[in-house]
Amino acid sequence: MQKILIVNPPSFAVKPINEVEYVYMAPYVLASYLKRRGIDVQIFDFVEGRPSTNGHDNSRIEGVLRCGNFNSELISKHVYYIGKKERFYTDFLRAYKPTEVWISNLFTYNWQGPRLVAQLTREFNPLINIKFGGAYATLCPDHAREHIDCDEIIESKPQDPIKFENIHIGFYKYIPQTFPILTSIGCPFKCAWCAVPRLEGTEMIQKDPLAVVDDIEEKYYYGVKRFRFIDSNILHNYERHLKIILTEVLKRKIKVSFCSYGGVNPLLVTPDKLELMAEARFQDVQLPLESCNDETLKQNNRPVTTNAWVKAVRQFKRIKGFSISTYILCGIPGQTIRDIYNSINFALEHGVDPVPLFFTPIPATIYEDNTRKLEEYHPNLFPYASNNMKVKDLEQLLVTYYKRGDYAPDYIQGERYLSSPAISERTDI
Repeated sequence: MQKILIVNPPSFAVKPINEVEYVYMAPYVLASYLKRRGIDVQIFDFVEGRPSTNGHDNSRIEGVLRCGNFNSELISKHVYYIGKKERFYTDFLRAYKPTEVWISNLFTYNWQGPRLVAQLTREFNPLINIKFGGAYATLCPDHAREHIDCDEIIESKPQDPIKFENIHIGFYKYIPQTFPILTSIGCPFKCAWCAVPRLEGTEMIQKDPLAVVDDIEEKYYYGVKRFRFIDSNILHNYERHLKIILTEVLKRKIKVSFCSYGGVNPLLVTPDKLELMAEARFQDVQLPLESCNDETLKQNNRPVTTNAWVKAVRQFKRIKGFSISTYILCGIPGQTIRDIYNSINFALEHGVDPVPLFFTPIPATIYEDNTRKLEEYHPNLFPYASNNMKVKDLEQLLVTYYKRGDYAPDYIQGERYLSSPAISERTDI
């Protein structure tokens, strides 16, 4: 009998831990797809919810990695294991007895997480068939084949309609406070630093808007009160998509609120769209600026200019109820700390909250960089720090603008901290 276990691996992270690392869609979408086709499937999520103190979760120092500009500043950072203790995974394997384990992983610099899961699975039962997929496997298949002990590498196909599968709420032990929804895939733009064209394609495909509302309504009655659109371009084809979704939500009196992860294109903002969004309680909007330097935007094939962004902000400001934030890219090769603060101050001057987004070179983009190990490109290691953009200055951005307001520097200074082992000795299996 086929029994499939979908695994969301632990994180090997540098503080502060990104909240996105706790809410993944792919494992839950895949498990829901299989379940609706009659397959016996379960999920083991190493990072479900927030780390707790009930003895199941674990946060420990795994080692140390150098930050960028190390030769000048001699700064390193701790690498933490974040997730459930390994023995609970082994106990789950013993109880469920899967015939297959499918591992999904998002961030390329977190490749050590799936490696550990594959290793634990092999140690438990070498006969279990292991499949590995996700963004890392798609962007770095050769690296995955070399480092992940699995039977099959699955490279995601752009515009795979499985991504539109409604998540079966029963797979969650703790319902996310903000539930992620994907209503469209693809993006017609080809920004130089973005992997969406590689992962989703450039042709836009949208889910049936009424099916989206049905899903929202179902989750609402299970207690979800807030949804985050993770679409790359939520305003595309507005009349036939988002307008229908929001209008139907109002018609059915589904009392939820919405926010965006970053897919609101300033070029597509118009007053009529904003009025409906506000009426439907679309409250927190991420309106990407990236940089206030138009030359930088042009060089990176970013179609939005600063003037277009300012125009969109002004339209948002005319309507009450919106909280607007914007990503500011920090740590791009050749950037200076002055460049970053120019963009931050530009956002603040227009009444928008800046959110520093620290740069990592994504494989399959023009910034792909094979000169270092993947884990050394964790964005909070600031891989392209320089004497004109120092680690300590970038760290200060985290201290000042980290949204929870409780982050303190977590770096180590000195030559003796050279590197970390990929996986330290495990003592609690």
